[in-house]
Amino acid sequence: MVSCFDDLNDQVEAFNCLFLDVLDKHAPIKRIKIKSRPNPFITPEIRQLMKTRDKWHKTAIKTNDKMHWNAYRSFRQEVKREIRFAEKEHVCNEINNSNEDPKTQAFRFNEYYASVGINASAMADEIAEKLGFTTSVSDYQDTNSNMTPGYDKVTARILKDSLPVTIPTITNLINYSFSSCEFAQVWKRAEVTPCIKSGDPDEPTNTRPISLLPIISKVVERSAHVQFTEYLDSNGKIAQFQSGNRKIHSTETGLLYFTDEILKNMDMKQVSVVVLLDMSKAFDSIRHDLMLSKLRKVGAGDSAITWFESYLSRRTQTVKIQDTLSTSLPLSVGVPQGFILGPLLFTVYVNEILSVPRRCKSMGYVDDTKTFIAFPPRDLSSAISDLNEDLNEISRWCCANSLLINSEKTKVQVIGVSQLIRNLPPIPPIKILGKVINPVPVVKDLGVSIDCYLSYNENTKELVSNCMFKLSRINRIKHLLDRKTILLLMEVFVFSKLFYCSTIWSNTSKQNVKKLQLVQNFAARIVLGLRKYDHISEGIQSLKWLNVKDTLFLNDAVMVHKCLHGKVPAYLSDKFMPRSAIHSRSTRHCNDLNLPK
Repeated sequence: MVSCFDDLNDQVEAFNCLFLDVLDKHAPIKRIKIKSRPNPFITPEIRQLMKTRDKWHKTAIKTNDKMHWNAYRSFRQEVKREIRFAEKEHVCNEINNSNEDPKTQAFRFNEYYASVGINASAMADEIAEKLGFTTSVSDYQDTNSNMTPGYDKVTARILKDSLPVTIPTITNLINYSFSSCEFAQVWKRAEVTPCIKSGDPDEPTNTRPISLLPIISKVVERSAHVQFTEYLDSNGKIAQFQSGNRKIHSTETGLLYFTDEILKNMDMKQVSVVVLLDMSKAFDSIRHDLMLSKLRKVGAGDSAITWFESYLSRRTQTVKIQDTLSTSLPLSVGVPQGFILGPLLFTVYVNEILSVPRRCKSMGYVDDTKTFIAFPPRDLSSAISDLNEDLNEISRWCCANSLLINSEKTKVQVIGVSQLIRNLPPIPPIKILGKVINPVPVVKDLGVSIDCYLSYNENTKELVSNCMFKLSRINRIKHLLDRKTILLLMEVFVFSKLFYCSTIWSNTSKQNVKKLQLVQNFAARIVLGLRKYDHISEGIQSLKWLNVKDTLFLNDAVMVHKCLHGKVPAYLSDKFMPRSAIHSRSTRHCNDLNLPK
């Protein structure tokens, strides 16, 4: 019945009507009023014990008999014991059976945007090859069942449960979208949920808009995403030093290259000046006509351009606050956050910005861009002049592409050996859009606090404070958890933070490593139930944990292994050169790495 229509919009409307009619018949939405929420861990057996306890309590009060009071106290203790055990079991099950914890979710999104799942060879004229049933089933099974639905309120779980019946129709809709180069209009209706960033929640400027879309539209986007990503990567269309939304690229690889360059400059007795650019509402500022022209520049063919034009145009959105919906408004610019293709399209949109500076080096991670220049102290004036020239070029490029640099949040930092920094003459003004940006001692770059000496003292301080706070929260509820769950919480909330991008700051001082070791010690005491002054070394060994120093060494070794085996971007692996690449003489050390002097 759905396929009898020639227009994609009619097909999707027909499918939605049929699907929702069946859904309303078999699983109608009901509004119920809950007077009080019962504790989910209170079982009928516990309720019966509570009734028995209360019965003995009334009897003891009435008779004041010692035997009755003892019976009441016995049941009271049994009720407490059973409630505590049931609550502990409930909390553990909720954590262990949850589909995603915060760490897994962050990892999934990172891998999701940079993953390549379908082997698409070329994309000259067509955006996608025909999808088979297996591919569509896999796409749905990979979708988080708890994903928030769009305006149609059809959840991913309901769609996944209905796949045995609906998968042929859904697959035909997806294939027809690609073959007709059209994105259905009902898939372009977004329901926006404001997410508070900071400040007054009633001020729109303090919120981040998250767009909720129909689940089927996300499957279509994913199919286009994986194939377009494969095309961009295999044809080298993205700038070398753009690390966002790319396979084997990450915040860690980008930061590792950047800090290594700074360290080399320090070894050469040079000072580095870094400018971290901040763009206001970057995702929401993209002009669709410029986006299409940039897609054509990277090689998208006519069919792909037509599909993307349909995907971007005639979008509408409403804002939902509590149960109130605003009127619908057109969305003429931008790729709102919540779109699967959004980050990839933005990466293509800003792809040229890294090649704009001619005198400085630049690196990017999606909308986070930094440019830096190194120079001997005697060349300070000329270097700052060159930097300002490049910043002017970047500003002009941003203006031409409807991107606004936020001069208030743009940071400048001077990095070098402490002796050079202290003896450095006053730095000439560094300007963005006519505003002078004064250097700051510490900046936050992709989650790592970097100071002007690369000592990572401030980063260590923040890590210790953050992890200790989370450990204290876990310590308060540990009586509700078994050891397995406590270890899971440690891994998700503490160790993922403690060792984030550790290859960047693993060369920090011994004093900082000792401070980080105190965090691990506290974690071990919580797991093992040890007191403050109990010996901890054997406890850490019993948990089969490496201490902080050894963990940092292991992470460094893993990164080196990746560099040697091509599992990192070329800008890192190219730094590792065997001696055989320097000279052709065959020696027993020819496979050793050539160490920089």
